[in-house]
Amino acid sequence: MEWISMNDDLPPLNEIVLCCDAYEGKVTLGKLTEEEGEEQFTMNQMESFGIDSISTHWMSIPTLPEPDQED
Repeated sequence: MEWISMNDDLPPLNEIVLCCDAYEGKVTLGKLTEEEGEEQFTMNQMESFGIDSISTHWMSIPTLPEPDQED
């Protein structure tokens, strides 16, 4: 998987995705929502992610690996 620039494409509505502030080099979760006809991208504001952070890139959350099966 590769990061997608917010300038190139936005994530699907209401899907939680990984988002990155490439300037700060930090990653968190985010979601694009639509309220009153306007799209809005909201990041999960973690303590390490400053309020002034701007998501520059996003990617879908990868599927979890299957657990190892014992014989």
